[in-house]
Amino acid sequence: MQQVRVQLTGTDRPEDLEAVRITPDFLPVLGRTPLLGRLFTPDETAAGKDQVALVGDAFFKRHFGGDRQRLGGTIQLAGKPYTVIGVLPSDFHLPALFQGFDVRRPDIWLPLSETFNAAQSTDRINYVIARLRDGASLQQARSEMAVIARGLQQQYPNGNTGFTASLFPLSVEDVSPSTSRTVLALQVAVGFVLLIACANVANLLLARSAGRGREMAIRAAMGATRGRLIRQALGESILLSAAGGLLGLLLAVGAMAGIKALAPEDNYHFHEVGLNWTVLAFGIGVAALSGLIFGLAPAMGASAANLQETLTQDGRAGVGRKTRRLSNSLVVAEVALALILLAGAGLMLRSLGNVLGVNPGFHADRVLSTHIRLPLERYSKDEQLVAFNDRLLERASRLPGVESVAVASGLPLMDNLSVTTYRVEGEAPPADPAQTPETDLKGVSEDYFRTIGTPILRGREFTRQDAAPKAEPVVAVTLSLARQIAPHGDALGRRVILGSGDQATTATVVAIVPDTHEMGLDESARPELFMPGHNIQELALMLRTKGDPMALEGAVRAVVAEIDKDQAVVDVKPLAEHLHGTTQQRRFDSLLFAGFAGLALLLAAVGLYGVLSY
Repeated sequence: MQQVRVQLTGTDRPEDLEAVRITPDFLPVLGRTPLLGRLFTPDETAAGKDQVALVGDAFFKRHFGGDRQRLGGTIQLAGKPYTVIGVLPSDFHLPALFQGFDVRRPDIWLPLSETFNAAQSTDRINYVIARLRDGASLQQARSEMAVIARGLQQQYPNGNTGFTASLFPLSVEDVSPSTSRTVLALQVAVGFVLLIACANVANLLLARSAGRGREMAIRAAMGATRGRLIRQALGESILLSAAGGLLGLLLAVGAMAGIKALAPEDNYHFHEVGLNWTVLAFGIGVAALSGLIFGLAPAMGASAANLQETLTQDGRAGVGRKTRRLSNSLVVAEVALALILLAGAGLMLRSLGNVLGVNPGFHADRVLSTHIRLPLERYSKDEQLVAFNDRLLERASRLPGVESVAVASGLPLMDNLSVTTYRVEGEAPPADPAQTPETDLKGVSEDYFRTIGTPILRGREFTRQDAAPKAEPVVAVTLSLARQIAPHGDALGRRVILGSGDQATTATVVAIVPDTHEMGLDESARPELFMPGHNIQELALMLRTKGDPMALEGAVRAVVAEIDKDQAVVDVKPLAEHLHGTTQQRRFDSLLFAGFAGLALLLAAVGLYGVLSY
């Protein structure tokens, strides 16, 4: 399996799509079949016969209107026709291979060609997914794969020397640690709410039982046996719990729809959560068990009361000290559990407030951003990349309402940085090359810092001449990297050696800028280095505007189409929306936990009111 991107051409609006190349048995191994059509056949992996495609359900509806009769139609990918032979179900996605952080829903599925030359390639871009046969253990599979890995090292040393095979269950990697922590916290919150609800039920049944003491005594005096009294009380409590359980399940359906609507779009697994027979059986079982347990004790107590003593007292005077003590204990437990949830929710909200208060190092307001991936089929040389980016910057800067424009190898806070080693010129390299310090690296055009609103603390902005091929290399560094370059002096004007060997480059520090939290607002700032350049293949275009950024969406698409009519423009949105998206999961988790804490407080207040009123 290879994860790739493809350009959909031949339409009014070209698209840059997620795609994956797979072998014919990939989907059967995962136990999935197409919703419509068929799978790839082995002969369709051969060169010349591999221009067939499976598409996702959303893509099929978007481009074919969901018409089954149009199955077998063609689409243009990078200018070549591909026949659509099948449609995959809407709920199918690639299993995550890195702790749930790389869940993908590809639009296009292509056959993995057999022309891949393992002997010549040094890229390790293929993923292998296998299903263990019945009775086989993971340890056995790991031992067998270790033997296969050693054979690959001998047969294809170019791409396999120093590597081995690592097997892991998809069930472990398919959910991210953050999602697991969130689900665990919510399970605890739900458990606390359930305990509070049960305590309320117990208190209400105790009060009801004590209030019906005279009734039970009269029934017993008229000949009702103790077993009959217990069955009557249990029948009533189970009926009440069943009605409450049914109402709760109906509310759960509505609540689940509301929670899914609030969940971040990229939280795929959460959107797959739903009520199934297991959940329904658990809900019915909890309701029945609650009615049985919390109805049995009061029923037995009422049926065992002294008839003469009960008949001579009114209903409330018959409440014993043990009953009052138990009722008060339940109220104390309810309030304690509610306060625990409230404290947890308060901590989560305070943590969220701290994250939102972090200075990202730039000002996202009034900035429009978009991604453009220049395909290697048309832009394989630096000259072609530079020509496209030069024309893009020149034409975008002339749009009305644009204050400045820049391109970069990635947006801020998008975790898409390169990494390079560095050392200060004149300082001896470390004895162990592995100890050479590293820094994040981003390629940017002139006006980048002005466009994203990052102030230059010292030095100057990049110029167009700095990006020229024969210009003296210059760099800008963040404050944390400047302190590493010159711990006791000024990093401005210092020269640093980037990379090693024949690829090493010596550059002069011409600017120092504030730290940016490229790995997320909740992560500490990392040292980062910026280099001027226009030879960027996967670029982010940013425009600082005078008004609403989205008002320029159509104009930006038109500019790109003028330069290359087949070039796709992806993810056109305000930079502030990207910034908001980095904290969306935290906001959602805090909202859910606060909701459960509020529900727990409400239940505890109802229970307390009930006891005091009683």
